[in-house]
Amino acid sequence: MKSLIKYLLKAKFLIWLPGLLICMAHVNAGDTFSPTNITSTASSSRFAKTDNAFKNSASQTLTGQCTWYVYGRVMELVDKGDLDSSVYNKFRNAFWKRSGRDAKNWKNTNFLGGTWHCTNDQTLPMQYRRKGLVAVWTNSSNGHVGFVEEISADKKRYRLSDFNRAGNTRYRNKWYPFLGTEDALGRQYPCFQTLTLPDQAPSLGDMYNDFRTISIAHIHSFLQQFPNGDLKNPSLHTRFSLDANNFYQIETNWNLSEIRNGVSKMSPAEIIYYAAKENNINPVLLLAKIQQEQSLIERPATQHKLDRATGYDIPNSNPAGNPIYKSFLAQLTGLTYQFDQFRKKEFTFQEAYNKYTVDYTGQEASFSRFMTIYEKYAVLMDDVIQTVPSMRLPKLQSPANDSQEHSTTSVAFTWDNNNTASSITSVEFTLRKVSSNDSETATKGDYVGSCGRMVEGKGRGKPIGNRENYSSALCGGRLEPNQWYKWAVTLYFNNGAEAKGFSAYFKTEHISIPSSDYVWQGNGSLISYHGRLLPHAAGQDWPYGITQDVVKLHPSSNKPVGFFQWQVNETNCQNLRLEAKGLSSPVDVTLGSWKTRDDDITFANVFLPFVLGRSNTDNRFEMNDGKWYLVKVAVHQPLNQEIKLNAECTTATPTDISYRRGGGEARIMKDGYQWQGNASIISHMFRHQWHKSENSSDIDWPYGVFRDLSKVHPSSEKPMVFFQWQRDTVCSRLTFDAELGHSEKQVDIHVKNWSAPNNDATVHRRVTLPYTISDNSTEGNWRVIQIKFLKPVSSHARVTAKCAGID
Repeated sequence: MKSLIKYLLKAKFLIWLPGLLICMAHVNAGDTFSPTNITSTASSSRFAKTDNAFKNSASQTLTGQCTWYVYGRVMELVDKGDLDSSVYNKFRNAFWKRSGRDAKNWKNTNFLGGTWHCTNDQTLPMQYRRKGLVAVWTNSSNGHVGFVEEISADKKRYRLSDFNRAGNTRYRNKWYPFLGTEDALGRQYPCFQTLTLPDQAPSLGDMYNDFRTISIAHIHSFLQQFPNGDLKNPSLHTRFSLDANNFYQIETNWNLSEIRNGVSKMSPAEIIYYAAKENNINPVLLLAKIQQEQSLIERPATQHKLDRATGYDIPNSNPAGNPIYKSFLAQLTGLTYQFDQFRKKEFTFQEAYNKYTVDYTGQEASFSRFMTIYEKYAVLMDDVIQTVPSMRLPKLQSPANDSQEHSTTSVAFTWDNNNTASSITSVEFTLRKVSSNDSETATKGDYVGSCGRMVEGKGRGKPIGNRENYSSALCGGRLEPNQWYKWAVTLYFNNGAEAKGFSAYFKTEHISIPSSDYVWQGNGSLISYHGRLLPHAAGQDWPYGITQDVVKLHPSSNKPVGFFQWQVNETNCQNLRLEAKGLSSPVDVTLGSWKTRDDDITFANVFLPFVLGRSNTDNRFEMNDGKWYLVKVAVHQPLNQEIKLNAECTTATPTDISYRRGGGEARIMKDGYQWQGNASIISHMFRHQWHKSENSSDIDWPYGVFRDLSKVHPSSEKPMVFFQWQRDTVCSRLTFDAELGHSEKQVDIHVKNWSAPNNDATVHRRVTLPYTISDNSTEGNWRVIQIKFLKPVSSHARVTAKCAGID
C-alpha cells in the first residue's frame, strides 16, 4: 500500500470505512501519545483524583482499578489536546455517577455507544489499527479495560497501558501482537473502539475489504438517490436481462448458493451485493466502477451498458468483448474476482486498479477520476449506513452479548476455548422470547424451544476456532415479527468442563413464507436392482416401478414438478432417460442422494429428452449396484394440457451438458414447503418375496419394496417428502413415522391415484405420526403420497413407511 499512502498524503483525501467518513491528512503509523502521569495509585494528577469518575468514594474503593486508570488517561489526553474535545463529554456522560460501570459493561451495555470491533473470531482489521483505541475484555464477572498508546509501523503490534491486569492494582505498559494469543485474558480476546483524534482520522483504510457492514438494503437505498438511474428499480429484470448468457451456469464453482441458483429475477441491488460478497470485495468499489465505465448508477440503462458494466475483458482490440462475459452478473463477478486475485498478490489498491484497467479493459482509465467517484459514493453510502439498519448476521462469541436487529433468524456461533488439550463435544441452544435486548430487564424470557445437543458426536475432536451456523427453526416454531429473542448457549468440552450462559439477542423485522409457484404433481420409482429378482410380467403394469415409470402432469396455474426414486443396476440401469412428449417448455433436472439435499446438482434450463449418468455428473455419484438416488424434474411453465413425464433405464449416452450445484428454484415449493426426499413401496411386484429375509445378501432389502425411508433436515422452511405405493394384499395398510419429538410429528398426508390431479387427493389433516392409512382397492393399484410437516424440524430425522406386518 506504500504507493497509495504516498498518493493520499499529498493532500487531504476522503476514504469510506464502515460507518465512518475519514479525512486523510498527515497520518503516520507508529506515532504515540505523550507519557501519562498516572503510573501509580499515589499519582497526584487531578485525572486520578478529583476529575476521575472512578475515584474512591464512601461506598467504593476504585483507585488502582482498570476502569479508574483508563477514564483518567482518556481525560488526561483530552486536556492535552491529544484526543478530540468531544471525547470529554462522551466519557463524562457515560460514567459520571452511574452504576454498573464494570469494564465488561463498557461494551456489553454500550456505555460508550459507537461501534466495537471484537477479535474473538478474527484479528482487528488493518483500517482500525491506530492509537487511541479503548480495549475491553469480557473474560470475568468484571472484565478488563486498557488503552492503546501506540501502533507499530507495520501495524502488527500495539502498546497497551492499563492497571490491575494481574489483580495487583499496578500500572503496566506493554506491547502485544494483534495476531496470536498473547493478548488473551481468560480465553477471551479484546474488543476495540476508536476514540476521535483532533483534526485527524484513523489510518489508511483497506479499500478492498470494507464489504461486511453493507447490506442489500443499504445498496438499494443508495441507488434510490439517483432519480435518473435505472438500477434503483427492483424489477429491472422485467425490462432487461441481468444475466443475458446464463453466466451462473457457465461458471460452476460459485461460493454463494444465491448466485449458483441463478440471478435472473434478482434486483440490481441484490446482484451487486452478492457479486461483492462472492469474492469479499467492497461494494462501494463496485458501484464506483460501474458508474465510471457505463454511468449506470446515475443514468438510464441499456442492455449494451449492462453487458459491459465494469469493462471486464473488453479490450480496445475487441470492443465487442468476450461473449462469455457479456452480462451484468459476469461483469460484476469478473471484477470482484480479479481484484480478489490482486489482493492475494498483495497489490496496493492503486496497483490493482491500474493492472485491471490496462490488462482487462484495454484503456488508461483515470485513477483520479475513479477516486473522485469513489469519494462521492463513500459519503453517500456513509449517510445510508447511519439511517438503514444493518442486515449482518449476529455473531455469538464466547461469551458475547450482541444486541442487533435482524430480519434473519440464524446465528453464527464461534468458539475458541484457548486450550489445545480440550475440544467441543456438543453445543446446546435454547431460544427465548424477551422484552428487549437489555440484559438486566430481559431476564430469562418466555421459552420458545430447545435445539438440543447440536453437535453431539459430530463435534467430538473439533479443533479450536471452528464456526457453526444455527437457525431458530431448529428450536421449534416460527418466530413472531418485530420481536426480540435471546439465544442461550451451553458448551460441553470433552474434558468434562461446561461453559454456560453465553447469549446474544436479535430482533425479527419481517418474517414471510417463501413464495414459489412450483407444485408437486406426482412421483415414481425405478427399483431396478431389486427388480432383477423378478420374472418378466411379475405383476400388473410390469415393468413400471422397476425399469421405467411415469408421472402425470396436469394443467394448472402453477409450474409442475415430478419426482422419481432411482435404484441403480449396473447391468441394465446405470443411465436414466427422461422424456415428456408434447412438452415444449424447458425444465430443471436435479439429481441427488436419497438422504441429503446438500449434494444436489441441477441441469438448468434443459429440454427433454435428457439422459443422466456418470459421465455428465463428473462421477460425483457412485452409481453402483443398489445405490439410491432421487431425481426431480421442474417444468418452467404452467401447462394447459396433460403431459406424461417418463423415466426409463437406458444404455444411451448421458446428455453432454454441464450442471450447477444446488437444487434449483423448485427447492422451495408452493406455500413455502421444501422438498427433502421421496421413496417407494412396490409391494405388488414383489409379493412372492414377502417372506424373504431382511438379512438377505441383497443390498438394502426390502427397502423400496415393503418398507422405505426418506430424511428430513433442519431448515427455516417446513419439509415435505413423498412416497409411491403399489398396493397388494400383503400390503394393504401403510404406517408412517418420523424420528422426531412429539411436537414436530404433526403432518398433513395427501393420498391420490398416480394419475389424478392434486384436487382429487384424500387429505388426512393435522394427524400425528405414527399414522396408518388403508387401501381396499384392487391389487397393483398405484398411489402417490405427500407428507407435509406443519412446522420446521429441529434435527436430521428419518421418515419411514412400512407395510403392516413388517417389524
